[in-house]
Amino acid sequence: MKYWCRNTPTKSGDIVETFSEEELIQYFYGEWYTKMVAKYGKEHVDKNYLDQDFIDDWVSVNYAWESD
Repeated sequence: MKYWCRNTPTKSGDIVETFSEEELIQYFYGEWYTKMVAKYGKEHVDKNYLDQDFIDDWVSVNYAWESD
């Protein structure tokens, strides 16, 4: 199981949040999937994209890094 970290700004300073791959899918996959379907269509997304594509996008957008 991989874990991913990101910086999250708060009023008192940045905090580092850590998510497992399962948590990423649980918390964020639905929004990503909905947006991908709106852009490309359900059939195309279901045929051409995997969970790893979502994780790759999430890591990139959030400037995340893999945790030990």
